[in-house]
Amino acid sequence: MCRRSVPVVHQKMRKVEPMAQKVLTVLTCDLDEEEVPAAETVTFGFDGSTYAFELCEQHLEEVNEIFHAWIGAARRAGAGRRRSASSVPSAPSRPRSGSGASRSGASDIRTWARENGFSVSERGRIPVEVRTAYEEAHR
Repeated sequence: MCRRSVPVVHQKMRKVEPMAQKVLTVLTCDLDEEEVPAAETVTFGFDGSTYAFELCEQHLEEVNEIFHAWIGAARRAGAGRRRSASSVPSAPSRPRSGSGASRSGASDIRTWARENGFSVSERGRIPVEVRTAYEEAHR
C-alpha cells in the first residue's frame, strides 16, 4: 500500500454576504370564500372599537353602499383620546354643562345674537358671554 501525499490547496475564506430576500404579502378579501385579491383595507368604528378588513372590488362596492346609507344620517365624531384596556372606566355619562340648549336652541341663540349685535360663527361653540346674555334676555 502506497500512500501518496495530495497537496491541499487552501482557498481564502470569503465572507458570505446575506442574500437578498423579497417577501410578497398578498391580501385577500375577508368576505369571499375564494382567494380573491383585496382591493382595499376598510377600517371602521363601532360601539367604541375599531375594526379593519380587506375587501375585493365586489364586496367593497356592497359595503360602500351600506355605509353611505348610514353615514348620510350620521355626523362625524371627533378623534378623542383613546384609552387603553387597563385604564380606569369613566364615570357614567351626564348631560353637558351649560344651558343645555339643543341644536335648535343653539340656532335660536345664534339668531338672537346676530340680531343683538354679537358676532357668532355658523358652527362650533357659542361663546359664554353670548350664551349668558341670551339667558339673561330670556328670563
